[in-house]
This record gives sequence, structure tokens and C-alpha cells, in this order.
Amino acid sequence: MNTGRTSGAWARFRLGAKGAAFLFSVLIVLIWIAYSLQFKQSHVISVATAGAEITFSRNLTSHWRVPRATLCARRENRLRTGAVEETVERACDPVLFEELDLSEVEITFAKDARLLFDATSETGTLDILFLADNAPGAVRVNDLTPRPGSILKVPADAWRAAGSFAFTGRIAIGEVASSGVGRIVLSGRYEIREPQVFGTSTVSVKSGDFFSGDRIRIVDDSGEASAEVTGFFISEDKVMRFQVVSPLGRNHLRVDRLGSAPSIISSNVIDRSLSDPWLLFLSLLPAIALTVLQLFAAIAPGRREP
Repeated sequence: MNTGRTSGAWARFRLGAKGAAFLFSVLIVLIWIAYSLQFKQSHVISVATAGAEITFSRNLTSHWRVPRATLCARRENRLRTGAVEETVERACDPVLFEELDLSEVEITFAKDARLLFDATSETGTLDILFLADNAPGAVRVNDLTPRPGSILKVPADAWRAAGSFAFTGRIAIGEVASSGVGRIVLSGRYEIREPQVFGTSTVSVKSGDFFSGDRIRIVDDSGEASAEVTGFFISEDKVMRFQVVSPLGRNHLRVDRLGSAPSIISSNVIDRSLSDPWLLFLSLLPAIALTVLQLFAAIAPGRREP
């Protein structure tokens, strides 16, 4: 009689173990689904580059000051070649630009102002090109509103003296390397951070390096449109050193590279589990419990006839 009761208890245990195994499997799947639904990332990148493009989205961090600069103000109509005195050395092409030497320069960028930044390797000068699709008055230099197509040239010593240039907006760092392209990335590194399961801080879940010649953007979930970021750049060895961070959100890192399809760099639940002890524990706990239950179910004695 006791043997029958014992066999019945083990049979019920095996049945319960199978049910528990199913529930634990569902729990693991739910953890992974919850991660995907709550997916938020912040990207931190540090890049040395000879060029970049910034579209400003806010005015709060878009006031820059430099001790001196030369403004190549785009002419409304180009001059005749014969009207230019060719014996005078100029920083700007006199046919296309009016040259203005400025001191105590304040540069202001309106929302949606789009500019190209070039670091000249020979002299260390920073060239700021006001793109042609900017609205009138999108960029102000002191009390001047240069036409689209104008260029502000900041000498190397004035650039270093100015320190860092902060911005908030959408950015494309570098250009895809090809013949004749000078606005390229030289080196860089990225880090992807995500919120901790418990707590308010973030944890690093993935990192890596950029290659020379990469074009780097932080994009939204579509993988196409650039996302808003905050950052700054400084002068470093005659190039620009960018430090950029994106707010927590459903953003990704996009890298365009010569000879290959665009790469979307993101983290996944495995990267996160390996980096976050809490998520690793929550992921492993059901698996450990499942293994123990299956082990007991396997060694349980079968039903015996009395």
C-alpha cells in the first residue's frame, strides 16, 4: 500500500515537473519579449575626423565664440575675373566671396541650420560652410547674416583658444571614403548603454571600434532618419575630436562603409544579459530550476504494482 502511494506521488511529481518546465520556458520567453518591448539605448561615441555635417535642432547650445576668424561672405553676383587684383594673397576666392576679418566673433545657429565642418590638415584651420539650403538668417556671425554658401575660417590658434563647441542636433560624421574625399573619419570608438533592471543608472552592454573612412550616424528605428544627439568637438592634432551621446530611446548606430551595405549596430538580449548581473540572474534562474525539476523527474521511480 505504501509502495503504491509512493509511486503515485512520484507520478504526480513528474506531471507537475513537466508543467513547471513549460511555465519556466514561458517565463524565459516573456523575459526576452519584455526586453524587446522596453528596448532603450544610449550611444556614446568618440571620433577623430576631418569633417562632419551638423543640423542644429535647438538654440540652447548653439552660441559659439572665437577670438578671431575670417568670413568669406558669398557675393550675390560673382565678380568678373579682370576686376580682381591677383597680386594680393587672400583667404577667400575674391570672385565668389567678400573677405572680412573679424575679432571677438560670436556665431549663432537657428533651428534647422545645416553646416559642414572641415578641418584643414595642413594648417589646422576649421572651415565652417553654410550650406545652400539654409533659410535666410539661419546663421549669424556677430551682427551679420551671411548668405548660404558663405564660409567662416577659424585659424588653428583661435580654434584651440575657443575650447569646445557644443551642439544639439542631427549629425553625420565623416564621409564614405573614395577618391578625392577629404572629410573622412580617422579613428573612433562607440559604446552602447542601457538602463539597469533595478536602479536609475545605465550599464555598458556593447562596444567597438570604427574604421577609417566610415560615415557614422545615430538613426531612429527606421534606420534611415538621423536622431537628435548632444555633443561637442575640439581641436586635436589638426582634426576634430567629437564626443557625442544620444538620449535613451529606440535609436541605433548606422555605419556606411566603402564596398559594403550599411551596417546597423545595436545590442540584443544576449549582450545585455552578459553585461547586467540582474538580467543574467533573472534569465538563468528559470533555466536552473527547470534543470533541477527535469533531473528529479528523470530519477523518480516508476509506478510499481502491489
